[in-house]
Amino acid sequence: MKVLGVTLHDDLNASTHITGILGECPRSMYALRILRSHGLQTTALHDVTSATTLAKFMYAAPAWWGFAQAVDRARIDSFICRTCRIGYLPRETPEAAVFVSDAEDGLLAAVASCSAHVLRPIFQPIIARRPGLRPRPHDFSLPDKDDKNYISRVLYRSLH
Repeated sequence: MKVLGVTLHDDLNASTHITGILGECPRSMYALRILRSHGLQTTALHDVTSATTLAKFMYAAPAWWGFAQAVDRARIDSFICRTCRIGYLPRETPEAAVFVSDAEDGLLAAVASCSAHVLRPIFQPIIARRPGLRPRPHDFSLPDKDDKNYISRVLYRSLH
């Protein structure tokens, strides 16, 4: 079942979603090859690749990343490395985990700064902190630790 562009399977495994995205990539790679053959500058090619092909992987990544197995994450990293080798992305492009971490941090900042954010009701309540304690990136109380759940994963990671 596809919900908002993310393929869900009954076992909540992200393999089906990742396989689907990787299946679409040869068409994107062909389009990028055509753009390069028509003289598109290298920096513009990097921008187009980031805005199209890489954006497909990162779409809703905070939601499904915790359910991706190590094999699937390696497949994404392998694709990114291959794209860098071909020259469609800069050589210093980080791994997918870095992109996902940045997306999760941005989403946490958006939820923490906006009390009317659509995800705010599913976050733990805000706790009152005593003065003099070291600052934290958020004031949400911590749920039980769960590496698959975005909320738990991002709240615990932001403390370290």
